[in-house]
Amino acid sequence: MPQRDYLMQQLEEMGYFLAGLMHRILKLKEDYREDEITNTLHESIQEKLSFSIHDAIVLTDNDFLNMIKEQIKTEHHLEVLADLLLITGKSIHSFSSPVRLNYLKKSLLLYTHLQETSSDFSFDRKDKILEIQQILRS
Repeated sequence: MPQRDYLMQQLEEMGYFLAGLMHRILKLKEDYREDEITNTLHESIQEKLSFSIHDAIVLTDNDFLNMIKEQIKTEHHLEVLADLLLITGKSIHSFSSPVRLNYLKKSLLLYTHLQETSSDFSFDRKDKILEIQQILRS
């Protein structure tokens, strides 16, 4: 029983971390400080999860997905991370920037993975997939 309590505590802690990070990122966006979003995401993930998001987004899709799934265990948390990657990718104003494209591609990868593996269909997730595909085409 204590092991289950520990796991629940870890999942809850991850939820609080991701919710807080989402709040900070959205606040930066709202305050038109989009140039700070990438650094905030990088520093927060580096501090909490002990990996570099800058290094992670250049991994192959399989390696990225495996690494992320080791750190983040629930579908909801994966979706929040996909949202964070999407917001970050959209905040980079250089449209052809490889960094911007990597954020968007990894966000698309997570949304697609969730759409294919989740027992729940999400119209919101489907809309985000279409939005990212459209951005990547242009």
